[in-house]
Amino acid sequence: MKVFLTFFLLLLGLLINAQKPEFSIGSLVELTTIHKPKLSENLGKKGYKAINNEEEIGDVNTFKKILKDKISFKQIDKFDQKGTATIIFQTSFETEFNQLLRELTNAGFYYPEMQTLQPDYFPIYQKGSITIQPSKKIIDERLVFYFKVQRKLLPAIRDIVFAEDLLQLTSHEYLAAVFGSHNVKKDLFYFSENEMNKCSVLFPNTSMQVIVVWKDEINNQGISFLIIGGQLKETSANVTYNLEYNKWRSSNGVYAGMSLRQLIALNENPVNFYGWETDQPGLVTRQNTGKIDFNKIAIQLNCLDCKADKFYSPNGLISSPRILNDNSLVFVSTIIIIP
Repeated sequence: MKVFLTFFLLLLGLLINAQKPEFSIGSLVELTTIHKPKLSENLGKKGYKAINNEEEIGDVNTFKKILKDKISFKQIDKFDQKGTATIIFQTSFETEFNQLLRELTNAGFYYPEMQTLQPDYFPIYQKGSITIQPSKKIIDERLVFYFKVQRKLLPAIRDIVFAEDLLQLTSHEYLAAVFGSHNVKKDLFYFSENEMNKCSVLFPNTSMQVIVVWKDEINNQGISFLIIGGQLKETSANVTYNLEYNKWRSSNGVYAGMSLRQLIALNENPVNFYGWETDQPGLVTRQNTGKIDFNKIAIQLNCLDCKADKFYSPNGLISSPRILNDNSLVFVSTIIIIP
């Protein structure tokens, strides 16, 4: 009886240890900061062996766990690319995967509600410069669970000089990590009364305001474009603020509030824009040429003393010399930075 009890307790201990996660979320994040020599040493203590994979592209370090059975599987890949360090942890142990998932939900990460996701999709977890994406795949008829952990090298505030520098901050969490969560809020940008898109507003209702419109509205990441100047309709207060003067400048020198005459001097060429009576009033056309690349920055003009019908043209376009000859007070109202 004692022999059986001893064997049972030993077996129970082995099962508990087998279910215990080999890594915590914190230790997986820490692996993103370790370079290959030290990484090999650390993972070697856990039974991982570095392997050479000639099919991999780029600087990828792969480590496989040495396991006795041929069914179980564990692997870690580490690679660095464009200021982002990535760890991919793969395991065939579902219990380990689920325990790490539970740890994630309690670790202070932002993640969308499950009902917003498609079936069998996991949330993307974000906190500061860290993004973690769990997933599962079937490889060679075997179910494998993944944790993709990314650490992005974020710029310091002093290194963000021009509006285009903000394009590095490709999620709400990145913006909050650099500028502080109190300076960034989530909102909706209205294209029209019925068309809207999720956005984040940096320095709202100030002369430093920037609206960041997201491609991925579920996870608030992936920049569609930046809007500087112009208007933002607040969903909470149901009012529209006019913030046409703005301190941000494009790297090409354009800023909201500059006069049309200054814009032409900067471009070293006249510009055409849509008339005030059109569906795109004041929008400078992309076909303009000169020093400014109008495919990377959209510019909308406004006028303080123009009448809609005064500059009517059959094709809806107004040429800048024509309106400057009238001495109308035309200025840059909004600039849109396009990635």
